[in-house]
Amino acid sequence: MPKLTNTQYDAAKDWVMFFIPGISTAVGVIGALWGVDPDLLTKIVGTITALNTLGGVFLKLSTNQYNKEDN
Repeated sequence: MPKLTNTQYDAAKDWVMFFIPGISTAVGVIGALWGVDPDLLTKIVGTITALNTLGGVFLKLSTNQYNKEDN
């Protein structure tokens, strides 16, 4: 797995922890308020959430590898 710089890691972590969940929530709430088909909203928000979870897994793997090499 390629190593991330501290800046890259921090940016990725911010996206996974704050920005993507915020975007997902906003899409779900605003879509519902505007009358978007609930089935479509479920698919969109579910896809965003699944991809964000995968990003979290990759960050955790990166952290584990960094900590293993550091010791």
